[in-house]
This record gives sequence, structure tokens and C-alpha cells, in this order.
Amino acid sequence: MFTRIVVASALLAGLCVMGLAAVAGYLLDVPLSYITGDYHWTFDTSPALGSVTVLNVIVWAVAGALAFFVAWVLPTERLVLRVFGALMLVLVVDDAFMLHESVGPYALGLPQVGFYVVYACLGAGVLWLLARSAERTVTRVYVLGGVLLVTSILIDLVRPDVVYVEDTFKLLGALVLATVPILAYAARRPALSGGPQAGTVTRTRAPVDGAPSESQPS
Repeated sequence: MFTRIVVASALLAGLCVMGLAAVAGYLLDVPLSYITGDYHWTFDTSPALGSVTVLNVIVWAVAGALAFFVAWVLPTERLVLRVFGALMLVLVVDDAFMLHESVGPYALGLPQVGFYVVYACLGAGVLWLLARSAERTVTRVYVLGGVLLVTSILIDLVRPDVVYVEDTFKLLGALVLATVPILAYAARRPALSGGPQAGTVTRTRAPVDGAPSESQPS
């Protein structure tokens, strides 16, 4: 029963997406192949065009998937990694559909800066949770990724003509942030294995009279 529900949900989600694509094609008065087809094939352009942005979207998606997976196996870090994963998925949608560049300002009348403020608040929330629960190394790596992204945003606001430099900082920031779930898992891995920690005292059975003896700290 559970398998049927999961598979049916996946199929329903796909049909909903294609239905929305059909509605978009009708509203925009363009062929459906323009909505559903590959961009480079549809407009006869080189696959290299926009490739770094596509890579960025993939990195955001991987970071989000890793965060939710590690949140599943690490109950102690579940809240912070779920919030972090949600932030990564928000950035997936933003990058893939150009929310702050196009949809917000031109379709919805929302200022671009407003999106940055929302993302900054979400990022600060993740930082607060990390500072409370995660290892210091993980928090520092998250801060490094955030600094790279903030630098990219500042370049976009001050010098929008230097797109290459902006996208370089953006990609580097995304790659650094993608390591956060990996490092969080690595930091808690000894606790998962249930093995003795460094500096702990373990009990061993004496070979002669069976009396417990203390081993030296590892």
C-alpha cells in the first residue's frame, strides 16, 4: 500500500507539472514544445550558454537533498538541517525560474532587494541554529559559503556589468554550502556508530577471576 501511494504521488506530481506547462503555453500563446522542450534545442543555441547557471541549480538541489538525508539519519541535527535544506530548495526555485531577477520585479511588482532581505533572514536563522547545535567547523564553513554568496549579491547590486565575477562567487558559495550536510554528518559519525569516544573509560572482563578492570583512555 505504501509503495502504491508513493508511486501514485510521483505520477500525480508529474501530471500537475505538465498541466501547469499547458496552462503557461496557452497564456503566453506559444507552442507547448517551447515550455516543455530543451531550451537549446528549441532555440538552436549552444549548450554552453547558461551552463554555469544550470550547474548552480544542480548544486543547490544536491545540497538540499543531502541536507534532508542527513537530517533523517541524524536526529540531533534534524531541525537545523531541515531548515538548511529548505533554504537550498528555495534557492533552486529562485535560480531555475529567475524569481528575484524577472518574476518578482516584472511579473509580481516585487523589488529585487526584497528577495535578498528574505534570503538573508533565512540564512541568519540557519546560522543561529548551527551555532547552537552543530560543530564549530560546520558553522565556519557555512559562514564562508554565506560570505561568498553575499559578495556575489553585492557585485550584482553595485556592478551588474561584471556578471562573470558575480557568478564565480555565486558558484563557489553554492559548492561550499553543499559541503555543510557532509561535514555535519562526519562530525556526528562516531556518535552514530556507538563506538567509544576519545578519552572515555571502558569496562573489560578480567581473564582470571572475572572482576571488571578499567582500560586506559584511548
